[in-house]
Amino acid sequence: MAADLLSPDGVLCMANIVGQDEGPEAPLTEAPILDAYKTLLAARLDRVHEARYTVPKSEDDAERTYEVLGYVPSA
Repeated sequence: MAADLLSPDGVLCMANIVGQDEGPEAPLTEAPILDAYKTLLAARLDRVHEARYTVPKSEDDAERTYEVLGYVPSA
């Protein structure tokens, strides 16, 4: 697990597209999967950052929502 690879002062940064409509990775961007990632990480790490933002994508005239999470080793 990622927690085992972090040094005591390390930081894990995780960035995900949320709710992607198409493509082979689309199922991995659904809320239940992202929530499972968070649950697994929370068992071993402390979340220190969470942000969500939406940006336009000019190539397909759509928007994408991204979630960025930061974790550190549990104290």
